Amino acid sequence: MEKFLKHGGVPTSEQKELADLNGNQKIDRFDWVALQKLLEGKIQQKDLPLLLGDVNGDKTVNTLDATLAEKMLAGSGEWNEVQKLQADTNANKRIDKHNINLIMNVAAEIITQPELPLEPGDFDDNDQIKSDDVIIVMKYLDPVNKPTSKEILYGDMNLNGKFDQPDLDQINKMLTKYTIEDPCMVPPTN
Repeated sequence: MEKFLKHGGVPTSEQKELADLNGNQKIDRFDWVALQKLLEGKIQQKDLPLLLGDVNGDKTVNTLDATLAEKMLAGSGEWNEVQKLQADTNANKRIDKHNINLIMNVAAEIITQPELPLEPGDFDDNDQIKSDDVIIVMKYLDPVNKPTSKEILYGDMNLNGKFDQPDLDQINKMLTKYTIEDPCMVPPTN
Protein backbone atom coordinates (compact mmCIF):
# COMPACT_ATOMS: atom_id res chain seq x y z
CA MET A 1 0.00 0.00 0.00
CA GLU A 2 2.88 2.38 0.72
CA LYS A 3 3.95 2.05 -2.93
CA PHE A 4 0.55 3.24 -4.13
CA LEU A 5 0.23 6.13 -1.67
CA LYS A 6 3.75 7.55 -1.78
CA HIS A 7 4.84 6.77 -5.29
CA GLY A 8 1.65 6.81 -7.34
CA GLY A 9 1.83 3.14 -8.25
CA VAL A 10 -1.14 1.62 -10.02
CA PRO A 11 -2.64 -1.36 -8.19
CA THR A 12 -4.32 -4.25 -9.94
CA SER A 13 -8.09 -4.47 -9.47
CA GLU A 14 -7.57 -7.30 -6.96
CA GLN A 15 -5.04 -5.26 -4.95
CA LYS A 16 -7.35 -2.25 -5.04
CA GLU A 17 -10.27 -4.28 -3.69
CA LEU A 18 -8.16 -5.62 -0.83
CA ALA A 19 -6.63 -2.27 0.08
CA ASP A 20 -9.79 -0.13 -0.20
CA LEU A 21 -10.86 -0.41 3.43
CA ASN A 22 -13.50 2.32 3.19
CA GLY A 23 -15.05 1.17 -0.09
CA ASN A 24 -14.65 4.50 -1.93
CA GLN A 25 -13.02 2.89 -4.98
CA LYS A 26 -9.60 4.44 -4.37
CA ILE A 27 -6.59 3.77 -2.19
CA ASP A 28 -6.11 6.80 0.02
CA ARG A 29 -4.76 8.03 3.35
CA PHE A 30 -7.69 6.61 5.24
CA ASP A 31 -7.00 3.09 3.94
CA TRP A 32 -3.46 3.35 5.31
CA VAL A 33 -4.66 4.57 8.72
CA ALA A 34 -7.34 1.83 8.86
CA LEU A 35 -4.80 -0.81 7.86
CA GLN A 36 -2.57 0.26 10.74
CA LYS A 37 -5.51 -0.12 13.16
CA LEU A 38 -6.36 -3.51 11.66
CA LEU A 39 -2.78 -4.75 12.03
CA GLU A 40 -2.68 -3.47 15.62
CA GLY A 41 -5.87 -5.44 16.35
CA LYS A 42 -7.81 -2.27 17.24
CA ILE A 43 -10.44 -2.98 14.57
CA GLN A 44 -11.55 -6.27 13.06
CA GLN A 45 -12.10 -7.50 9.50
CA LYS A 46 -15.84 -7.66 10.26
CA ASP A 47 -15.83 -3.85 10.74
CA LEU A 48 -14.91 -3.29 7.07
CA PRO A 49 -15.64 -1.44 4.90
CA LEU A 50 -15.66 1.62 7.12
CA LEU A 51 -18.04 4.41 6.10
CA LEU A 52 -16.31 7.71 6.78
CA GLY A 53 -18.58 10.13 8.60
CA ASP A 54 -20.95 7.42 9.85
CA VAL A 55 -20.04 7.78 13.54
CA ASN A 56 -23.11 5.94 14.85
CA GLY A 57 -22.78 3.03 12.39
CA ASP A 58 -26.26 3.26 10.84
CA LYS A 59 -24.84 3.24 7.26
CA THR A 60 -25.82 6.88 6.60
CA VAL A 61 -24.03 10.17 7.22
CA ASN A 62 -26.26 12.80 8.78
CA THR A 63 -26.39 15.53 11.42
CA LEU A 64 -26.60 12.94 14.22
CA ASP A 65 -23.11 11.78 13.21
CA ALA A 66 -21.88 15.38 13.41
CA THR A 67 -23.39 15.69 16.89
CA LEU A 68 -21.60 12.53 18.00
CA ALA A 69 -18.31 13.82 16.53
CA GLU A 70 -18.81 17.06 18.50
CA LYS A 71 -19.20 14.99 21.68
CA MET A 72 -16.07 13.05 20.78
CA LEU A 73 -14.17 16.32 20.27
CA ALA A 74 -15.41 17.56 23.65
CA GLY A 75 -14.14 14.37 25.32
CA SER A 76 -17.65 13.30 26.29
CA GLY A 77 -18.54 9.61 26.29
CA GLU A 78 -16.80 6.35 25.46
CA TRP A 79 -15.87 5.77 21.81
CA ASN A 80 -14.60 2.60 20.16
CA GLU A 81 -11.90 2.54 17.48
CA VAL A 82 -14.40 2.09 14.65
CA GLN A 83 -16.33 5.19 15.71
CA LYS A 84 -13.09 7.18 16.04
CA LEU A 85 -11.94 6.09 12.58
CA GLN A 86 -15.29 6.87 10.98
CA ALA A 87 -15.32 10.33 12.59
CA ASP A 88 -11.82 11.08 11.24
CA THR A 89 -13.08 12.28 7.84
CA ASN A 90 -9.74 13.77 6.83
CA ALA A 91 -7.64 10.78 7.99
CA ASN A 92 -5.27 12.83 10.11
CA LYS A 93 -5.56 10.52 13.14
CA ARG A 94 -7.44 13.01 15.30
CA ILE A 95 -10.93 14.43 15.67
CA ASP A 96 -11.14 18.17 15.15
CA LYS A 97 -13.53 20.87 13.97
CA HIS A 98 -12.81 20.02 10.33
CA ASN A 99 -14.22 16.51 10.82
CA ILE A 100 -17.49 17.92 12.11
CA ASN A 101 -17.60 20.41 9.23
CA LEU A 102 -17.03 17.66 6.66
CA ILE A 103 -19.73 15.44 8.17
CA MET A 104 -22.18 18.37 8.08
CA ASN A 105 -21.30 19.01 4.43
CA VAL A 106 -21.96 15.37 3.53
CA ALA A 107 -25.29 15.56 5.41
CA ALA A 108 -26.14 18.74 3.45
CA GLU A 109 -25.11 17.00 0.19
CA ILE A 110 -22.47 19.63 -0.64
CA ILE A 111 -20.01 16.75 -1.00
CA THR A 112 -20.66 13.03 -1.23
CA GLN A 113 -19.47 10.45 1.26
CA PRO A 114 -17.21 8.68 -1.30
CA GLU A 115 -15.25 11.95 -1.67
CA LEU A 116 -13.95 11.42 1.87
CA PRO A 117 -11.32 11.53 3.17
CA LEU A 118 -11.08 15.16 2.24
CA GLU A 119 -8.18 16.93 3.82
CA PRO A 120 -8.45 20.69 4.14
CA GLY A 121 -5.56 22.29 2.28
CA ASP A 122 -5.19 19.44 -0.24
CA PHE A 123 -6.91 21.06 -3.24
CA ASP A 124 -5.69 18.55 -5.82
CA ASP A 125 -6.76 15.62 -3.61
CA ASN A 126 -3.42 13.78 -3.88
CA ASP A 127 -3.16 13.12 -0.11
CA GLN A 128 -0.32 15.65 0.21
CA ILE A 129 -0.05 19.37 0.84
CA LYS A 130 2.23 20.77 -1.85
CA SER A 131 3.12 24.14 -3.30
CA ASP A 132 0.39 23.66 -5.95
CA ASP A 133 -2.19 23.78 -3.15
CA VAL A 134 -0.76 27.08 -1.85
CA ILE A 135 -0.96 28.57 -5.35
CA ILE A 136 -4.65 27.67 -5.57
CA VAL A 137 -5.40 29.37 -2.24
CA MET A 138 -3.49 32.46 -3.34
CA LYS A 139 -5.73 32.64 -6.41
CA TYR A 140 -8.80 32.80 -4.19
CA LEU A 141 -7.40 35.57 -2.01
CA ASP A 142 -8.28 37.79 -4.97
CA PRO A 143 -11.99 38.64 -4.50
CA VAL A 144 -12.54 38.46 -8.27
CA ASN A 145 -12.13 34.68 -8.12
CA LYS A 146 -15.13 32.92 -6.57
CA PRO A 147 -14.47 29.47 -5.09
CA THR A 148 -17.09 26.71 -5.19
CA SER A 149 -18.54 25.29 -1.96
CA LYS A 150 -16.22 22.29 -2.27
CA GLU A 151 -13.18 24.52 -2.80
CA ILE A 152 -14.10 26.43 0.35
CA LEU A 153 -14.09 23.09 2.22
CA TYR A 154 -10.54 22.49 1.03
CA GLY A 155 -9.19 25.94 1.78
CA ASP A 156 -11.13 27.52 4.64
CA MET A 157 -8.78 26.39 7.40
CA ASN A 158 -10.28 28.61 10.10
CA LEU A 159 -13.89 27.75 9.10
CA ASN A 160 -15.01 31.35 8.70
CA GLY A 161 -16.68 30.70 5.32
CA LYS A 162 -14.10 32.42 3.11
CA PHE A 163 -10.48 32.34 2.00
CA ASP A 164 -8.23 34.78 3.79
CA GLN A 165 -4.63 35.28 4.86
CA PRO A 166 -4.93 33.04 7.96
CA ASP A 167 -6.01 30.17 5.67
CA LEU A 168 -2.94 30.69 3.50
CA ASP A 169 -0.71 30.84 6.60
CA GLN A 170 -2.14 27.56 7.91
CA ILE A 171 -1.69 25.79 4.57
CA ASN A 172 1.90 27.04 4.43
CA LYS A 173 2.47 25.52 7.90
CA MET A 174 0.98 22.25 6.66
CA LEU A 175 3.24 22.37 3.61
CA THR A 176 6.25 22.57 5.92
CA LYS A 177 4.92 19.64 7.99
CA TYR A 178 4.41 17.44 4.93
CA THR A 179 7.80 18.36 3.56
CA ILE A 180 9.51 17.21 6.76
CA GLU A 181 7.53 14.05 7.52
CA ASP A 182 3.93 12.89 7.40
CA PRO A 183 3.30 10.47 10.28
CA CYS A 184 0.22 8.99 8.56
CA MET A 185 2.43 7.74 5.72
CA VAL A 186 4.99 6.00 7.89
CA PRO A 187 4.58 2.22 7.48
CA PRO A 188 3.33 0.39 10.58
CA THR A 189 5.84 -1.54 12.63
CA ASN A 190 5.28 -5.00 14.03
